[in-house]
Amino acid sequence: MKKGKNMYYVIIPAGGKGARMQMNQPKQMIRIDEHPIIYYTLNKFIQIKSIEKIIIPMEQSLQKELVLFPGMDNEKIEFCQPGE
Repeated sequence: MKKGKNMYYVIIPAGGKGARMQMNQPKQMIRIDEHPIIYYTLNKFIQIKSIEKIIIPMEQSLQKELVLFPGMDNEKIEFCQPGE
């Protein structure tokens, strides 16, 4: 991080199970075209230079699925378990 520049951390809550939607998958993993909804959100935040870290509380099984998509192994992204 360069001195004098404001750098930010972003938290994108993605630990929900989508129970109210009565779907068989969490809403953050619902596909639009070929990618899950959260993919599009993360791509936008990754492009912002002043964002140093993107923290995503998400179930481990979903983390493993998400990192298979292009660009989702970005060094800005940091996962943690929901409730931590």
